[in-house]
Amino acid sequence: MVFRQGPLISRASRGLRLLGFLALCLSSSLSLAAVNAPAPTARSYLDAGLRLYKEGRYEAAVRELRLGYALEPLPDILYTLGQSARKLGRCEEAIGYYRQYLQGADAASAGAARFQIERCEQQLRDARAAAQPVVPVAAPPPPAAGPPPRPFYRDALGMSLAGVGLGAALAGAGLLIGSVVTARDPHGTLQAFDDALGRAGAMRTAGIILAAGGGALLVGGIIRLSLVARRARGGAR
Repeated sequence: MVFRQGPLISRASRGLRLLGFLALCLSSSLSLAAVNAPAPTARSYLDAGLRLYKEGRYEAAVRELRLGYALEPLPDILYTLGQSARKLGRCEEAIGYYRQYLQGADAASAGAARFQIERCEQQLRDARAAAQPVVPVAAPPPPAAGPPPRPFYRDALGMSLAGVGLGAALAGAGLLIGSVVTARDPHGTLQAFDDALGRAGAMRTAGIILAAGGGALLVGGIIRLSLVARRARGGAR
């Protein structure tokens, strides 16, 4: 049995040529479309970054904005980069973008960038303060208890004044009593009577002096002891 290969080979060759032609046309169309397609610009990247920023996709916005800034350093790209970095919590990076923006910003728009810088700096200070360990403040120790108050009868001065005063007053009273007894005793002669009156007068004078002085010392001692006792009661409370 003999196969006729000629027609089959001819049809396969025509098919291959047709496929090659179609592939050539397709590649030419794609090349032409690539040549005629507009090249991306910094403004288009900025628009894309702004759209992503409004959608809350801040990381993707940063990527688009960096691509745009690489093509053309537009100031608006720097400000939007700062805003996106701040939203991501990267305040130090955001401050760098804001400061770059200030280098070319006009006076009308510089205020917003300065406000954002102060805002980020405050956030950084708050974060550092929150990270610092809180050292507990120890309560001050209670005041040391002083010595117990001294009883009034331990006060040497008060007891001395009262004791000496009491002794002097008793001695004065004794002399006064002795002067009366001496003056009333019977005497045999007038001379003896005169001598007894003299001794009684001297005893009376000395008794008055001792009684008055002793009374004053006794009163002073009692006042002193009462003050000491009052202080002792106040200290005990």
